[in-house]
Amino acid sequence: PCLKEFEFSRLLFDYLDKNGIEIVYVSFDKVSEDNLWKTKINENKLFGNHIRASKQLQDSLTTLIWGGIDAFSIPRYLLFDKNKKLVNIDASPPSSGLKLFEEIEFDLKPK
Repeated sequence: PCLKEFEFSRLLFDYLDKNGIEIVYVSFDKVSEDNLWKTKINENKLFGNHIRASKQLQDSLTTLIWGGIDAFSIPRYLLFDKNKKLVNIDASPPSSGLKLFEEIEFDLKPK
């Protein structure tokens, strides 16, 4: 599912760049899959920041988002404001097109 969503990312990248919004990818891939992980980043031209989550970070994220350790489904999209506050725990995927852009506008609009 993650790889499929990357097909819809070009417009998103352009939109985020024009609006000064950074993207952070958090991978739950195993360290043993390091080469594949890096290959997919390059193949899909995934601009932004990439983090491979440690087990501790995975546990913290799955507890925050899904309510338990090792209880998750991917991909998942989160929006944080410029103050690093989580403002949308379940943002729409890039394939949703305009719906995602509208969520970004609404969630990141100064209040």
